[in-house]
Amino acid sequence: MNNQILQLYAFLQASRGNWRNAIWIECKFCLYKNQQCDEYLLAADRNGAPLVFSVEQFRRLTGDTPVKDECIAVLSEQAFEELYSSWLLWHIDWLKDCRLRQLAQGKEPAL
Repeated sequence: MNNQILQLYAFLQASRGNWRNAIWIECKFCLYKNQQCDEYLLAADRNGAPLVFSVEQFRRLTGDTPVKDECIAVLSEQAFEELYSSWLLWHIDWLKDCRLRQLAQGKEPAL
């Protein structure tokens, strides 16, 4: 099955089927040059691990348009990284690419 569909299913399961139960992550300043920042939706899986989905990708796959003000909360990218700093340290390649982008694309390295 398509990896994007599996990621969408996991995200919707974690957010109880509604993007309004997710946290909106604002990415206004990108540390990685030549990359266009996106906005993201965040939910946590049953173990508390972050499930991040690009708002644009969500629109493309579902036809639904999430609205920042209708989400349960809004976090900056920096606040997200502080909140999940320990988890990110062990699961994301800090030097390779944007952490949010890696999570949204399912590029978590195997441990």
